[in-house]
Amino acid sequence: MDKNTLTGLLLMGAVILGFTWLNRPSEEEIAARRAEQAQAEQMAQTEPAAQAQQETVAADEGMMMPGEKAGKVVLANDLLRLEISERGGMITSARLNDYNSFAKGDTDTARVDLIRENDSRYGLTLTTASRRFDTSNYRFTPTVVNDSVVVMTMDFARASNPAEFADTTGMAQPKAASLSLRYTLRPGSYVVGVEVLQNGMSEYVPMSLATAQFDWTYKMARNETGRTFEERNSALSYKYLGDSPDELSSAKDDSENLNQRVKWIAFKNQFFSTVMIPRETFSAAEVEAKVLKDNADYVKDMKVAATIDYSSGAETAFAMDLFLGPNLYPLLSSLDDEIDTPEDLKLTSLIPLGWPIIRWINTLIIIPVFTWLGSVMSNYGIIILILTVFIKVILFPFTYKSLVSQAKMRVLAPEIKEINDKYPGQENAMKRSQKTMELYSKAGASPMSGCVPMLLQMPILIAMFWFFPSAIELRGESVLWARGLAARDVIFTLGFTIPWYGNHV
Repeated sequence: MDKNTLTGLLLMGAVILGFTWLNRPSEEEIAARRAEQAQAEQMAQTEPAAQAQQETVAADEGMMMPGEKAGKVVLANDLLRLEISERGGMITSARLNDYNSFAKGDTDTARVDLIRENDSRYGLTLTTASRRFDTSNYRFTPTVVNDSVVVMTMDFARASNPAEFADTTGMAQPKAASLSLRYTLRPGSYVVGVEVLQNGMSEYVPMSLATAQFDWTYKMARNETGRTFEERNSALSYKYLGDSPDELSSAKDDSENLNQRVKWIAFKNQFFSTVMIPRETFSAAEVEAKVLKDNADYVKDMKVAATIDYSSGAETAFAMDLFLGPNLYPLLSSLDDEIDTPEDLKLTSLIPLGWPIIRWINTLIIIPVFTWLGSVMSNYGIIILILTVFIKVILFPFTYKSLVSQAKMRVLAPEIKEINDKYPGQENAMKRSQKTMELYSKAGASPMSGCVPMLLQMPILIAMFWFFPSAIELRGESVLWARGLAARDVIFTLGFTIPWYGNHV
């Protein structure tokens, strides 16, 4: 470094130090800045507390605290009994009157509860100009319209403006607004109509709000003695609008972001399902299912966060049909007529009936015959026997042809051996094959004629293998030593579990 460069650096440093010294703040300015900083820190500490206090005050009116007792109203028909709670206006119990739970054994007399108070929670989330409202946290007032209709109503205006309603100075009260859940359960039906009704909501919810969120968390309880098969056939299923049904994995934790219009979402158990069918569609949804491996009482933990089209000025904000019932093929098939919908719901997909060709055999042959037999007799052991004979009669032409072909092949066996002996070796393979085919042609026999009929029988046999464990008609039906025709035959239960085998014989 030369002398000129060093001198330049020293002069630049001197200029910077001098500029800093000349522009330093005075003692008064330093004190003022310290005071401003202290005031800002104090405000930062007090604002969250004040905001929390304000939100607590705003939430007090109509919001129910954890542990607070909530009244219930019952809505029932001959098939289904519902309990609807004041908390969130939610269905907290859905009991099937004709089906018992076998989670504690074949002699369990408890009814199947598809919804339980501590295992299910759903609600609508709306956003006002100042905050978000989750309806599951608020108190609803019940009104029993008749034996089939119950309306749960929330005073939305009071919940939004508790301070204004509490004002006693004679000032004008805020405009009324209410949000209601109307439940309709017709006689002889497993379908519950759910409508979200509004009155005056545009005073509090901006008209610009085009969507709302419907959330449902659902813990699926066990209902069968065999956990493995129940778990394997329990899944969160869904159907896109205009598409085929699909489902999350039943064997592991799984989730999916459904970014298209969704026609229905189902919490599907082995023999029972809870299905949400919006009158329009869900515009999108996030679904999740977790396997509860170490839980003796539950099989799956499921969540749905669905987006719905919303307008605060509409009289009906949202409407859906809720199916709470058995996976009975004729019943699921008939729901297209009961629920007014422009497209085939394909709810029969909730019943596992095998691959497409196997499913066709089940739906076109086995299930119609089985259903008809069930309508004329009550003993399902005899029905299975008759169905088996019926299938054997259908397959008899194939079986007969296979037996005849096998008989011909046995008769021709000595002559085939002579041909093989006469034309030995690889060099005579072509000649040996020609002579053998000539013999088959003269006798009217073919090696394949014995195999093809057997192969044609396999799809029907596989279809029956899929159908019987999935038929809820056989659930709990006993014949001889078999206590449940749709469940495994257990002679006795071991006191321990063998890997890959289980704990039963």
